[in-house]
Amino acid sequence: MLGTIAGALLKRAADLSARFAEARIERTHIGLRALPMDRRPVCGWINSIDGLYVVVTHSGITLAPLLSRLVAEEILDGVEARLLRPFRPSRFDSAATS
Repeated sequence: MLGTIAGALLKRAADLSARFAEARIERTHIGLRALPMDRRPVCGWINSIDGLYVVVTHSGITLAPLLSRLVAEEILDGVEARLLRPFRPSRFDSAATS
C-alpha cells in the first residue's frame, strides 16, 4: 500500500513538472512526526551536549519562516531570541529525572 501511495504522488509530481519524468522511488518509509509531550515546540541548546542545538515542532510548516530566522540568529550570532524562551529544551529537565 505504501508503494502505491508513493507511486501516485510521484505521478502527480511528474504531471506538474517534467523534472520528475525520469524519477523513481528507491524505497519508502513511514515517518513519525515529532510531538513534544507538552505539544509545544522545543528550540534551543542541549546543555549536556556541547554544540547541540535542537528544533522540534509538530507545526513546522507554519512556524518554519519564523523559527528559521530566530534559530539562525541564536546559532550564528549568539543572540538569544526572547520569543523562544518558553520553548527551551531545559523545561523538560525535571521531567526527565523524575
